[in-house]
Amino acid sequence: GTTVGLWSLDGQRIFFNDDFGISSVAANGTGSPVVELNIPQGLPLSIDPNSRDLIFSSGTTNELLISSTDQARPASNLNLGPRGAIAREPRVSPDGSFIAYSSNETGRYEVYIRSFPNIKNGKWQVTPNGGNHPIWNPVANELFVWNGNDNIKYSIKYQLANGDLTFSQPEPMFGSGFQNDAQGPWDYSPTRDKFLIIAESKTSETFIS
Repeated sequence: GTTVGLWSLDGQRIFFNDDFGISSVAANGTGSPVVELNIPQGLPLSIDPNSRDLIFSSGTTNELLISSTDQARPASNLNLGPRGAIAREPRVSPDGSFIAYSSNETGRYEVYIRSFPNIKNGKWQVTPNGGNHPIWNPVANELFVWNGNDNIKYSIKYQLANGDLTFSQPEPMFGSGFQNDAQGPWDYSPTRDKFLIIAESKTSETFIS
């Protein structure tokens, strides 16, 4: 069944996982689903706003991959984390210059940012004491993260100068009680300045903060 959904950049289609791999369907409910990538257990996670390439995970290998939806070229591994580490929850920045993700390369999950699409041009650790599920604020130099230890949601401001990123101390926003083990358990609306979060309950209700 479907477990992950991802809006297209123009809001006209929704990417989702199904028995065929990764498919998409018109957001208004018209038409039939179209198979975009025949990837076993593939999960759509983010879209490059410049190339429109799709970033996804492969459940069979636990890798983060990138490919054009027309499959004009083979999917390639992003190689965000070092060998043996798990990198997950990728989010390309609104301008396509960076990619945020979490990795357990230090022994616990922390949030990192790398240059994008050439990830070798820079790497920065964002969270000092654990973090995951990063979200970019599209209207400010700000990243929202979860702390994996206390489940508190934090705001972290960043500045870019001479090709280098610097970060503020994490500022707590609100507390626990929300599901932490889902793919994409929250999102942010800049027009409403509110978060949509999956609540931690038997019915997995949503909560707007």
